[in-house]
Amino acid sequence: MSRPTGEDTKDQYDTPEYRARFLQLAEHAVGQAQQYVNAGCQIVCILGVEGSPSCSVTTVPTRNGPADGSGVFFEILLAEFRKADLQVPVVGIPEAADMTQAVAQVRRTLPTPHPMNPDQTSRTSDQD
Repeated sequence: MSRPTGEDTKDQYDTPEYRARFLQLAEHAVGQAQQYVNAGCQIVCILGVEGSPSCSVTTVPTRNGPADGSGVFFEILLAEFRKADLQVPVVGIPEAADMTQAVAQVRRTLPTPHPMNPDQTSRTSDQD
């Protein structure tokens, strides 16, 4: 099931039923993330979709128009990551983004090989 861009609002998803289901999904995601970390993997980022009532990172649609804040699922997901003490960068990709720009935005979040030692990584410093 898909939703037309810009049709739904956070208010429609901010219900006890959605929150309960989102909590289940978030707990599952955190459990998987913890398993990856325990196995020595690095989680380089969590991708959100700006403009989504559930997965926005910084700007969410409301019945009164765009507002600062996260979507309902991301509020819960990020809280669960904090509770588990998992620190992972979060990147919000615009809902109707040019994919070239979206990929560039994600790449800026990814670790890059250290110039003197490819086995070491460092974060890039350029920001949007």
